[in-house]
Amino acid sequence: MQSATKHLIMFLGLPAILLMSSFSTSAAAPGAGLASGVTSAGVEAAAAQACAGLQAGPVSWVTLDDQGEIDRQVTEYPSGTTEIIPTFEYACLPKNTTIVTVFTYEGEAVLSDKEALRPSAQAGVYSFPLSSDDGGPLNEGQWEVAFYKDKTLLASGAVRVGGERRSDGVAVRGTVRDDNTRKPIKGALVAVLKPGISVKTFLDSGKESDLFASGTADSLGQFSLNRPLARDTTYGLLIVARGYRPIMRDDLRLGADQPDPLSMDILMVK
Repeated sequence: MQSATKHLIMFLGLPAILLMSSFSTSAAAPGAGLASGVTSAGVEAAAAQACAGLQAGPVSWVTLDDQGEIDRQVTEYPSGTTEIIPTFEYACLPKNTTIVTVFTYEGEAVLSDKEALRPSAQAGVYSFPLSSDDGGPLNEGQWEVAFYKDKTLLASGAVRVGGERRSDGVAVRGTVRDDNTRKPIKGALVAVLKPGISVKTFLDSGKESDLFASGTADSLGQFSLNRPLARDTTYGLLIVARGYRPIMRDDLRLGADQPDPLSMDILMVK
């Protein structure tokens, strides 16, 4: 297990001081079970060579048990929650890995932190618990997290604390990245078609009037649709980018349990 680090950081715009403690768990800690004459530094060097790059899975929000281990995955936290915990899985940790974690509250960036991790050839889970210093409940509303390596976005996700505020429309935003390198794809177009219009029909006709909503990824691969999507309504989805295979679906549907706003992490293949 990577050694935990704790930071007290003032939550800008809110009166609370938050306690953030990150940890990374793996199947075997670097250096465990070493044979005579084999050093931990040697194992770490071998791990760094074996791991070509850090690839993160999607963000999951979890709770911990009394022993501090992951207990279960959640889609929201109830009112009175004192800790939220975003995580992502990784296959290995290459040399010189520093994770930058950025939290936002109700769409405003409020805190960030970074941590250098030891290289490892083992798969594991990286987690960054966020809690109030005085043990009090976190503010209710929409929380989001983004994990970066250097300036490259690894994974992002959102969760709500407190009662869900449901609306007829759901704002959709997210990132478009290369499935292999995880680098952002600037200029990728995310298009949602009007209900009843299939992707094939749209491609055959080319009618701009068949578009319901759209968004274009910026230099960080981030996009926002220009209008919200209705719940319990089926849309066609088309995502295109130069040099990549298009993504085409006719079954995009947001149910009553989807958060608002909804963050999407889209991976494209060349």
